[in-house]
Amino acid sequence: MSILRKVVRQLIKESVYSTDFSKIDWMIGKLGLLDHNVEIVIDHNHEAGNDLVIEIMSVKLQDGRKRRKSMAILKIDESWGNCLNAYEVSWSHVRYKWKKLGIGPLMYEVAIEYITQEYGVGLTCDRKSLSDKAFPVWKKFFERSKTDPEITTELLDFSHGPKDKKFTPNNELDDCDETTSADWFMALKTNDWWSDEGPTDEFRKWWAEEDPTSRVYKKSPARTIETLKGLGMLRINK
Repeated sequence: MSILRKVVRQLIKESVYSTDFSKIDWMIGKLGLLDHNVEIVIDHNHEAGNDLVIEIMSVKLQDGRKRRKSMAILKIDESWGNCLNAYEVSWSHVRYKWKKLGIGPLMYEVAIEYITQEYGVGLTCDRKSLSDKAFPVWKKFFERSKTDPEITTELLDFSHGPKDKKFTPNNELDDCDETTSADWFMALKTNDWWSDEGPTDEFRKWWAEEDPTSRVYKKSPARTIETLKGLGMLRINK
């Protein structure tokens, strides 16, 4: 881990007074300060059976053998709907011991980069439900997309409702389940999202302008993946 510790020291030199630990470089740096090695694994053949799994693992040498233990995991599958052929997060979890380390967003960053690079499509959130811990992650990606040209988004369309309430009524390829968006709209705005005529105008406006869950996310080039490769922290299991 000596190389990674040098990276951390350099980051500190460049930003002595910085306390912004939300940046991906700082997340990687914090992993380098742990008392054990860390691997970020991109797994196509995980025992969970998902199409793709991103897992952060601690690696300790015991009795001459590497012992790996999961710190955090992100499970991903091809979307059930059209959804612009995007991949969809099925489940994510960070073990309690590591929650304060802030490594959750790193898994999402790697996932978006890898899916963009490997398949040419994007990643979207779980279309049926989204926890109050995961919503801010997507909100952060949406905010970053407004100023970071490497992160791009594509707006999805409703899977239900009359044609005159849809954004692209003659294109079914972007139709995607709106349950997650509807739940968060009602939680944040305390208004109903549906009327006798279909999605309300307020919900349609929020979906198009503010909702981080109504989009597919892509990121290129894969800078985080290349950084992890250079540090010897990335393993891809095909």
